[in-house]
Amino acid sequence: MPQICDYIEDDHLSCGEESLIPESFWGNGHPPQTKQLAIEQYRIRNYSEAVRLFEIAFNQDSDPETLIYLNNAKIQIQFPAAQIRTIAVAVPLERRTTIGLEILRGAAQAQTQALKNGQPLRMIIADDNNRDDSKAGNNARKVAQKLVKYPDLLAVLGHYSSEATKQALPIYTQARVVLISATSTSDNLTSPFFFRTFSSDRITAQNMATYLFSQLQQSQVAIFYSQGSEYAESLSNAFRQAAKSFPGDVIDHQPAFNLASDRFDAKASLNQAKAQGATAIVLIPDAGVGLYNAIPNASQVIQSNVNQSWIVAGDSLYNSDLLKSDKGLSLKEIQRLVFAIAWHPINDINSGFVHQAQTLWKIDPTEYYLANCHQLRRSIGIKQSLDTKFHPHRHSENTCNGSIFSYRRNGSHSISRERSPPCQNCDRWSASQL
Repeated sequence: MPQICDYIEDDHLSCGEESLIPESFWGNGHPPQTKQLAIEQYRIRNYSEAVRLFEIAFNQDSDPETLIYLNNAKIQIQFPAAQIRTIAVAVPLERRTTIGLEILRGAAQAQTQALKNGQPLRMIIADDNNRDDSKAGNNARKVAQKLVKYPDLLAVLGHYSSEATKQALPIYTQARVVLISATSTSDNLTSPFFFRTFSSDRITAQNMATYLFSQLQQSQVAIFYSQGSEYAESLSNAFRQAAKSFPGDVIDHQPAFNLASDRFDAKASLNQAKAQGATAIVLIPDAGVGLYNAIPNASQVIQSNVNQSWIVAGDSLYNSDLLKSDKGLSLKEIQRLVFAIAWHPINDINSGFVHQAQTLWKIDPTEYYLANCHQLRRSIGIKQSLDTKFHPHRHSENTCNGSIFSYRRNGSHSISRERSPPCQNCDRWSASQL
């Protein structure tokens, strides 16, 4: 029977024995040479040499996959097998590489802190291609089926999209493997073995509705969303329910507003919404799972809008490159753009996490998924001893807050924040000892 971290070609799983970052990500089509050499040493279980080479590789290019592999190699040297605990991190590296790397940064940062505290938390990276299900190729179901075969797997962190999580969750549930998500927000995801580290779509929708109808005083809102998407359907339904508490109307369920359609026309859709009296748009593309990627269509809506209607977008559209002037949207295009996201460093500007991220990754830590995944360190409870058995239980906290962020670029990147009240009874996952 194969063991965790055995090298199996094309299994889309790795503890260090292969790189799962797609070749297209690298300028020359291959990982840096030092990283390749380190991977070769890890594969033959020469962990001391792998550590030396991974350290050099990480100093040359601080990518999170390298750091996870470095930590894994150190764990193999420093701890006996009986003390090592293994979790998987399921990410969308093939089709949403930027998002996948953001999630891995959070996981790698948490693992590094655990190792400093003497806790051997080995991580196996799993690439689900950000696909929920397909007859050909890799997808979340196939990844889940492979992971649950390993009896020593403690838990799985992931998957990124609600669609992928929905397909994989029954497999984990049947195998009694705990799944903890930092990104899947659908209200329809339920299981005794499923936990999330942040608020669901219901809370986000309440914040969006409050911002649009109460603060901005909008009377007619059109919903542009990916029809048929687990995430987009969940958030749009939650917004419709939340909107009933305000004196305003919602315009939706129209073919022209379907971001997932290959016939979607941003300008025509905006004109149709305006003709029906809409003064604001709720923009909810799927997370890049569908046959037609709705994210470019959503970006076209923003670009075509230009100071006309207010746009409040779901977190599927937010990423660390979007607001960079050389890669994302222009200053003119974001004047009336607002994102509903769960976290931003402006909330914790003096926190140790933010400063640690700046030092470790040599970046401005505006990465939403980095922070969400880092929260999993607390959720798994690695501050406790890892030599005992973990048992999940739910408890309620009044600490997970939904936030609405409006963006203004003023030479550099500056952000103004509108903060909503704390959400109540947010499900968190923690670990306890017998």
